[in-house]
Amino acid sequence: MFNFSDAHCHIYEPQSETSGIAHRIINAVTESDWENLIKIQSDSVFVCLGIHPWHINTARKSWDKNLYNILKQNPKIMIGETGLDASKPNIGPQEEFFIRHLEIAHNLKRAIHIHCVKAWDRLLHILKNNRENLPPAILIHGFSGTPEIIHELATKYNVYFSYSAPQTNPNITRHRNRILATPRTKILLESDANTIQTATTKLTTACENIAKILGISPNEVISITNTNFQKVISQ
Repeated sequence: MFNFSDAHCHIYEPQSETSGIAHRIINAVTESDWENLIKIQSDSVFVCLGIHPWHINTARKSWDKNLYNILKQNPKIMIGETGLDASKPNIGPQEEFFIRHLEIAHNLKRAIHIHCVKAWDRLLHILKNNRENLPPAILIHGFSGTPEIIHELATKYNVYFSYSAPQTNPNITRHRNRILATPRTKILLESDANTIQTATTKLTTACENIAKILGISPNEVISITNTNFQKVISQ
């Protein structure tokens, strides 16, 4: 059985000993998720608290103060899921929420986990404008950008890139080029799943796809991504 580290999921339940997933990072999507996730964090389950760009309209006015106070009391908790999604109509308010997440992550020195869809120019602009005030690590999940964007993010910022099965099909040229362009010191596996069974299936597929693209064994992919996972959670 594989021994995966799942860099991004929404499995809001305690760890299973038989899943083949040794460690996982769980991301909240709304403020109402936070209390439950705090309860299930453990030595193998790592938690991110934030508000997903799809759900910023659910946030209370004091959401950022609440988040800051929780993080102060829980030094191992990271920030996420936050980010930008230009397929939605409210990109302006999304930016305000995202920048506030970045500020809190910088102030408390926590890694941040980002969702980005069709908003790479906006993301790069925000990172550039906040270059002196960024978190210790940035993880962009389900990465779907170009090799050129990978190069810019990897060389200018401490960004990690996590991939699930949908972004790793070895028969699709843009997927191959994306994986080949990602530094091996920055690549991660993710499921983006909400059940353990689905997570195991998606992690296995992504691992095998990446191994085929890189010309290495699945066990080597697991070793590389597990090492990178440990770097993220230790930032």
